Amino acid sequence: MKRYKYLLANGCSFVKGDELKNESEERFSKLLSSRLRCEEINFGTSGGSNGQTFRTTFDWIRNNRKKCKDTLIIIGLTELFRMDWWSNITKQHIGHLHLNWFPPVRKSQYMEKINKKYFENILDTREMHNFFHYYIKFFLGEEKEIIKLNNNVLGLNGYAEKNDADIIFFNSIGDHLFCKDEINFFSFNPKNNKKDRWTCKKGHPNKDEHLKLSNMLYAHINKNE
Repeated sequence: MKRYKYLLANGCSFVKGDELKNESEERFSKLLSSRLRCEEINFGTSGGSNGQTFRTTFDWIRNNRKKCKDTLIIIGLTELFRMDWWSNITKQHIGHLHLNWFPPVRKSQYMEKINKKYFENILDTREMHNFFHYYIKFFLGEEKEIIKLNNNVLGLNGYAEKNDADIIFFNSIGDHLFCKDEINFFSFNPKNNKKDRWTCKKGHPNKDEHLKLSNMLYAHINKNE
C-alpha cells in the first residue's frame, strides 16, 4: 500500500464528526489517518455544501502543490441544494446556505441568523424570503444542479490527479453521481445513505459506525492499489 504523509478529508457534518463525544479523535478520517500513519487534515463543517467542499479543496491543492504527491484526499458529497455563496458586506463565503428544508418558522430564524452573521442586519428578512422564494421557483433546477455536481466532481478529480494527489469520493447524503465509473468512487451502502440509517439522534454516524467506515475505506484503498 502506498505510504501517505497527509490525509485530507472534506465535506459536511458527516465528515466533521458531528454528534461524536470526541470528534477530533473518533471520526473516520482520524482513525484512517492513524492506521495509514499520516497527518489528518479535516475541513468538514456542519451543514457544509458541496460548493464549499470543492472550493476549499481546490484552494488547498493550489496552495500545497509540493505536498500533493504524498496526499490522499477523501471527499464526502452532501445534499444537492446546499449552496456556497458570498457576502459583499462582510467579505465572507456562506458555505452552508440551505435552500430546501426549512419550514416557515425555522426559515425565518435561519434567515435572521444569516442576515446577522453575513450581512450585519442590513437586509430586510422579508425581502430575503421573497428573493429565495423566487430563486428556488424560477432559477433552481434539480437536473441542472445534478449536472453541475458531476462536472465539479470531474473537475476536482482531474485537478487532483494533475497535481499527483490521490482522491476518493463517496456519498455522505444522497446519490446524484452518474460519473462514478470515471472516478475512484467508494460505496459503503448499496441502498445509499439516507440519514435515518445512522444511530445518532440527528442522523449522523456514531463512534462504532465511524470505525466501520474507516476500516472499509482502508480495505478500499488497499484493494485499489
